[in-house]
Amino acid sequence: MNAGSGARHAEEAVSDDIAHTLQLWLNLPKEKKFSKPYYQNVYSEATPTIEIDRGFVKIFAGQIGNIVGPLQSMVPITIAEANLEEGACYQHQLPVTHQAFVYVLSSELEIGDERTVLKKHDVATLTMTDQVSLSHDNCSIVARSRRVKLLIYSGEPIKETIVPYGPFVMNSEEEIKEAYHDYRTGKFGPAAKS
Repeated sequence: MNAGSGARHAEEAVSDDIAHTLQLWLNLPKEKKFSKPYYQNVYSEATPTIEIDRGFVKIFAGQIGNIVGPLQSMVPITIAEANLEEGACYQHQLPVTHQAFVYVLSSELEIGDERTVLKKHDVATLTMTDQVSLSHDNCSIVARSRRVKLLIYSGEPIKETIVPYGPFVMNSEEEIKEAYHDYRTGKFGPAAKS
């Protein structure tokens, strides 16, 4: 979802189904903060997959190798989900201009030249060294147990001042005040009905 120039939204549970939700909020560059809001569903079963030895990687956004994910973002990002069996090794290539982090959804793995151990719910940043300087048979990620699942996110740094307050992220306190004024005067649309 791109909230852009103002979108009211709420997350609701899916009836008679199990939903696992992770949210990642991206700040937009100043020139895109007032872009038109939009929403896009991306379904796991319709996401392109790269098969690797003892695992697979789903590409949700951006380009990895010659595979392009279906998510359309306002800013350059990649989102991938790696699923690895014990002993699998995987070398993830990131765009050169991106900063990145991983979030472990299940099991345990080793990552980077330092062989840092990450377990379920751990987060780690990736550096250029992690993707260029290789070790352990050309692997930057090694699964230490069964059914390792991790998310790999990357994006280009914006390098702008941010001012977060309540539900808004802007570039100055004056812009925050203006966003609250716009919200109160109905510029974000009518209140949601319950």
